[in-house]
Amino acid sequence: MRNCLRFLALLAVLAPSGLEAQAERRFERFSTGDGLSQSNVRSILRDHRGFMWFGTDDGLNKYDGYHFVTFKRDPEDPGSLSDNYVTALMEDAQGRMWIGTRSGGLNALDTTSGRITRLLPDLGDPESLSHHWVTSLLEDRRGRLWVATAGGGLNLLERPAGGRPRFRRFTEDDGLVDNDVMAILEDDDGSLWLSTRRGLARFAPERKEFLSIHASDGLPAAEFEHSVATRSPRALFFGSIKGRSRCPRGPRFRSSARPR
Repeated sequence: MRNCLRFLALLAVLAPSGLEAQAERRFERFSTGDGLSQSNVRSILRDHRGFMWFGTDDGLNKYDGYHFVTFKRDPEDPGSLSDNYVTALMEDAQGRMWIGTRSGGLNALDTTSGRITRLLPDLGDPESLSHHWVTSLLEDRRGRLWVATAGGGLNLLERPAGGRPRFRRFTEDDGLVDNDVMAILEDDDGSLWLSTRRGLARFAPERKEFLSIHASDGLPAAEFEHSVATRSPRALFFGSIKGRSRCPRGPRFRSSARPR
């Protein structure tokens, strides 16, 4: 059922509207027989050059319209993918590909060389990624990379000049409603909306303040689905186990506006 909900949500985002578009719509199927590494596709991205990227349960796939190129973990190569179960994809403003995984944290792919840099959680390092399961990725209007995890809350990647990448963590200890963050979207004022397993959260990054929204505030359910979220010109939408929540875009942080 959950995979079906994700598929329907994806169709709602990608499908053109109108009777003419419906009449012209044509589906082309791709499977492992065509070169796809695995049939369970968890994430899809079209990059700035037009290439399609598919994250599956067993590898990352790049499609140029004719052939698939697969990226997988090689235990003997630290420059390979950290985990084959790909859960999130994002291209940043510099054209770098970011790959979230279920058990291997975050990966940064140089699409020119094909080399990957792994950013892994480390229990002994409080500036490392907070959890191995990455669920959602977002580059905000200021070019900052936010990383949502299932169990470690929200992470902000900081890349000081000449220094190693480090993460700033935001968890339940900081006011986040739940450490299982399922998706991230940015509002017009720069605040972030986070869907979780226990409600929605709105976060003001500059003030480091959270606003929590629960089922008692009108949500159809407090438990939200992994990566089922999208923006429209007027609202942000998040998919839960009992329907969708609509958050009007524009009201500034701590507005009285509530999801519907």
